Amino acid sequence: MKFRSDINGLRAVAVLVVVFFHFAVPGFTGGFVGVDVFFVISGYLMAQIICSRCEQGSFSFYDFYMARVRRIFPALIAMLAVVLVFAGFVLLPTEYKTLGQHALASIGVVSNIVYWRESGYFDEGALDKWLLHTWSLSVEWQFYLVIPLVLVLALRWCQGHYLKPLLWFGFLSSLALCGLAPVRYETAAFYLLPARAWEFLLGALLYVYALRLQWLQRPSFLYLGLVLILLSSGLYSEALVYPSFWPLLPTLGAALVIGSAASSLVLDNRVMQFLGKTSYSLYLWHWPVLIAAAHFGFELGGLAPLWLFVISLFLAWLSFYFVEEWVRNGGRRTPGGRVRFGRDGGVLVCAGMIGLAGALVYLSEGLPMRLPTQIVVIAEEAESKNPRREECFRPGKRLEYPECRLGVSTQEPALVFWGDSHSDATFTGFAEAVEQAGQSAIYYGRSGCGPTLSMSLVELDDERDLAECLEYNQGAFDRIAGNVAITDVYLVARWSAEKYAQGHADFSGLMCRLSEAGKRVHVMAPVPVYAVEVPDYLARGLMRGQSLSELLEPLVQSPAEYRQKQAFAFAQFGDAERCAVQVLDPLPHLCPQGRCLPVRDGLPIYFDGGHLSERGSKLLTPMFLQSITAAGDAP
Repeated sequence: MKFRSDINGLRAVAVLVVVFFHFAVPGFTGGFVGVDVFFVISGYLMAQIICSRCEQGSFSFYDFYMARVRRIFPALIAMLAVVLVFAGFVLLPTEYKTLGQHALASIGVVSNIVYWRESGYFDEGALDKWLLHTWSLSVEWQFYLVIPLVLVLALRWCQGHYLKPLLWFGFLSSLALCGLAPVRYETAAFYLLPARAWEFLLGALLYVYALRLQWLQRPSFLYLGLVLILLSSGLYSEALVYPSFWPLLPTLGAALVIGSAASSLVLDNRVMQFLGKTSYSLYLWHWPVLIAAAHFGFELGGLAPLWLFVISLFLAWLSFYFVEEWVRNGGRRTPGGRVRFGRDGGVLVCAGMIGLAGALVYLSEGLPMRLPTQIVVIAEEAESKNPRREECFRPGKRLEYPECRLGVSTQEPALVFWGDSHSDATFTGFAEAVEQAGQSAIYYGRSGCGPTLSMSLVELDDERDLAECLEYNQGAFDRIAGNVAITDVYLVARWSAEKYAQGHADFSGLMCRLSEAGKRVHVMAPVPVYAVEVPDYLARGLMRGQSLSELLEPLVQSPAEYRQKQAFAFAQFGDAERCAVQVLDPLPHLCPQGRCLPVRDGLPIYFDGGHLSERGSKLLTPMFLQSITAAGDAP
């Protein structure tokens, strides 16, 4: 194949807009379109290789796939190895376990499927995923596993008469799916091959119709294509429902640049040619560099993007010359083929070793033996949650009333436990109290849905979610009010949460309506909330060599500070005094000696910054038991 400096320069443009987008460089809010450009280039080159060699009668599936292996896997293996080793010194077991799973998925070219099942590309959690960028490599490999077979069969069947119709059918079908699927399946359309294949096929069609498109071969189309790519990278943003039909603009730009086959100083200069040659390694390394920076608290401001780019470029240079080039040159055919087969086998063996390493990290729960026992135990509190959560709690947008039973199963429930995710976090403490009191209870819980029948929509909140929350609460209220066996209702929520306060949630109104329905109402005052993810914050600090007392000092919260932060909650409780609502105070159980701290006996009592862990939940059992017993003795 003849080396084309214009395509090499286009690679430089594609990787730069992606890197600038991730590094938050102004003017590149849509830089994610660089991946679409790469897909078009890959499709064009794939078609060129297959079609030209089939015409010469020299096409070999082994040669084709092993060339792809030598092109993609060596640098990927090197990056994965370095990331796994480096992360072993800085990640907590749960995080390292996830990284092991992602490394295995990346080397197995299914990481796009894993990330699709986890969350969206633009979600906040993306900065916790060291290998998120490998999704595009998996899509590319999945394309290579399918389309070459179709192309070869089409070329060898009826002298290739069906090649163009098949390409057009695949292109139009995939484009239609890409445009329509995001209405309901945005994440799937972003990550999965069926909605992305048209971008590769656009490149393939460009090669197949090259003779008819000779009129494109002029510099003006090259510049127009570059303008379209830069325009989309500057005007697009994460707010778009992407991909849909939006990639048409940058992919058309890429097609114009490739189709022009023109020479231009913009692309054909030393800087752009160097960036083009190292584009793959730069793409591989820039994301782990960014995640490492974020992990250590560096923010993307000032000169930070420049330094991150310099570090990424240096690593890309090392990767290109000492990994990519070494494997590529060493893999050339010799008379006996021994070097080629030996090098190919070595790459596959190394890939298998990385896969095994990722599997080991995953199956060993993140190799906790790497860390001191104290750090491991503290970190594990992040997973210490209600064991009956899946059975009893409603974390999604589902209108279901499982009426989860607590306590003595042989009795008719006389108690109701109702609230948002903070009720789920205190579930075990309440359940143990109900059991000890010899009572039975029903639980209603829904995430982000405090017990109220009236609340306004706030900015950035989900209108449908609010409507379902209020409908759910109305259903729960009707069930409670209509059940004469229910005597006492216990309400738990993060009463002063921003969405409740700004939405003017009328908690006191519901409390009084329950009281009017003949129910005794008990409301637990909110637990102290902290600005850090407690187990992670403490474990990471200890890994950095800080002492526990040093880490806890900034978290100390006095009762006065607590009350100030919970002003909205206590205003609601004050309004409900007319209904004889009993307020349960968790502070004597969570804040001994008048100081609120998120630990007890050196271990966290929260699994994040506001939700009690199982350890913390059980601290409230005496408070609930006293209230249940007193209510049972009341006339």
